[in-house]
Amino acid sequence: MVRVARGSALLVLAAGVPALGEPRSFDPVNPPQGVFMDDWYAATIGGARCGHMRSMTRRDGDTIISRAEFSISMRREQAAVTIEMTQSYRETIDGKALSFEHSMNMAGQPIVQRGVISGRTVKMTSEQFGTKQTKTIRLDRDVQYTWGQWLAQHKHGLKPGTKFSIASYEPTLKADEPVELDIEVIGTENVKVGDRSVSATRVRTTTKLSVPIPSDSWVDSMGVPLVVTMRVGFLDVRLERTDRRSIETGKPDELPELFLSTFIRVKEPVDRMAKGLVLRLSVDEDNMPELPTTGMQTPQRINDRTVELTIRRIDWESVRREAATNVDIPPDVRARYLRGSTYLDTSDKRIRELALQGRAHARDRARLAHTLCRFVEGYVEDKNLGVGFATASEVAKSREGDCTEHSVLLAALARANGLPSRGVAGLVMITGPSAADAQFGYHMWTQVYVAGRWVDIDAAMRQPECDPTHIALGILALDDDGVIEGATSMMPLMGRLKISVIRTIK
Repeated sequence: MVRVARGSALLVLAAGVPALGEPRSFDPVNPPQGVFMDDWYAATIGGARCGHMRSMTRRDGDTIISRAEFSISMRREQAAVTIEMTQSYRETIDGKALSFEHSMNMAGQPIVQRGVISGRTVKMTSEQFGTKQTKTIRLDRDVQYTWGQWLAQHKHGLKPGTKFSIASYEPTLKADEPVELDIEVIGTENVKVGDRSVSATRVRTTTKLSVPIPSDSWVDSMGVPLVVTMRVGFLDVRLERTDRRSIETGKPDELPELFLSTFIRVKEPVDRMAKGLVLRLSVDEDNMPELPTTGMQTPQRINDRTVELTIRRIDWESVRREAATNVDIPPDVRARYLRGSTYLDTSDKRIRELALQGRAHARDRARLAHTLCRFVEGYVEDKNLGVGFATASEVAKSREGDCTEHSVLLAALARANGLPSRGVAGLVMITGPSAADAQFGYHMWTQVYVAGRWVDIDAAMRQPECDPTHIALGILALDDDGVIEGATSMMPLMGRLKISVIRTIK
């Protein structure tokens, strides 16, 4: 099942918390040499202690270097998963971005992204296992990082009602364009920090993704956070300033449980063997995000909070007939969904070996999709919940993981065989073939482009022909164009989504 906390952790680190520590008396125009801010934050999810962040800012000559180190652990049933992230930025004293380095470790082998910024041009390199992916991105506006953002807040001040916007470049969120941050000063409030009630100014930052993600910071007179909170669906994420001695992650059985707690119960019987289902998806507050139209599902909006979703099995007989004619792949599909990426490193030697092994004697793209799905189903031997989010290269070596690992490996083997592929983040029924008290869990599977259409295949569920309980919430390109952006549509739904069965299509 899809890990529901990694997106919120990335968003907190990438957009919600300036990496600035305990304030000292200094001149923002001419800060002192060396480390002049250094602070620790305790991280909790749903009130359970689960990790920490350390943030440091120092001056080195005429360069400001900001660094944030973030570690968070959670429980998925009995398996403990730890995600570690580090972000470092270099800026001029007046806040111009020079370079960045991001390291993210969710499965044992870190992915490192480095970028050098010259004006509005970014030269970025992504690296894992010594293999590098490089690209050049041209931005449409100037961007600011930690120090530049802090200078902007210092310039605008903390008067209630103050509003301003800045742009940042965060490749984990969007790789080809800046992310806009809207900032609003709410006003002075008391906030609990440890055992004390402290007067601080509340500042709201909204990260403008496909689904806007707000976070609240209670800052001191220097604009440095004392507390940061973010609600993503049912997840209450909180960072609270503390000291190094007080940093302690909870015991394994005390970590927040983020697997069983995300299940969605359905009262009506659900027949996964049916040709199709008509479902009603709703939320009690805010708006229901737009759902994608795919080869299996067609959404129809009833009102702002309700969508009726028709899901039908793909007509694989038709797909096989058309695949035999070897329909050409459109240039735009070929350009985006056949190229390698950090998560789908099709140049990896082991991936290419497995791609050849997995295709067997498939004669067309429909048979190739079916054969690869069955191959990945058997290749991932250790099916467990203890892997954070592995790349295809990692799965090829470890042969372990859950739905995300099956999905990325299958997508990589498809691309290595010339079959366009992408991922789907959504939901699937996780109980028996026909349940009077069904439950849906968050899930990830694969789509491949066959005979002029995208078709769904699911190695983790052992379904080369997906059943109609697969609900697509977001499409994941699985390239380097923002790891989180495609999954943000499901984050606000967690803990709030309701599903009911309208009718079964026999």
